[in-house]
Amino acid sequence: MTSHTNLVLKECVKCKKVKSLDLFSKNNRAKDKRDNRCKSCYLAYYQKNRVEFLEQKRVYHHSYEGYKKVLYKSIVGRLKYKEDYKNKKLFFTKEQFANWLKDNEETYKSLWSNWRGSNYKRNLAPSIDRIDTKGHYRLDNIQLLTVKENCIKDCPKRKITKDTAQQIRDIYKDWDSTQIILANKFGISQQQLSKIVNNHVWI
Repeated sequence: MTSHTNLVLKECVKCKKVKSLDLFSKNNRAKDKRDNRCKSCYLAYYQKNRVEFLEQKRVYHHSYEGYKKVLYKSIVGRLKYKEDYKNKKLFFTKEQFANWLKDNEETYKSLWSNWRGSNYKRNLAPSIDRIDTKGHYRLDNIQLLTVKENCIKDCPKRKITKDTAQQIRDIYKDWDSTQIILANKFGISQQQLSKIVNNHVWI
């Protein structure tokens, strides 16, 4: 790595070109905190091996340890992107959640094993449920359930028949507004509607 006036330069190990440091992605494990390959070379490498990378990612996310990280990311994703959760807050860190999972290892192992035995059917996947659905995400207010159990608990007073679920899917094909508006029309949550239109569950 070299410096020219105030501009920091680095040579890419792939294309051998000397480029500005901001053309290298960040890598905290590297001595200079940057990848050895420039962004252009990394992108070309990724595109060439994209299918293999995606398969490796899928396999890891289905693994015993990998799915634990998926569970935490799913909580963060709900709070960030879903309308139903805009007033909810997260009161534990990733490390605290990992310790909580260790304390509930037996339950997690049972759910994960059943999910794997079903060839990873979505409705049998382990999920994080808030015991008090009006409360926030706290360690004393969460439990492990399957996706299907979570969905049924999410809206216990509103049972959706198979015909109604198909009606929702038909309407959704041409729906030009938000999911939450359609969910309100049927008296269900946005989370439940999302699972219906994606054919995860229909109850």
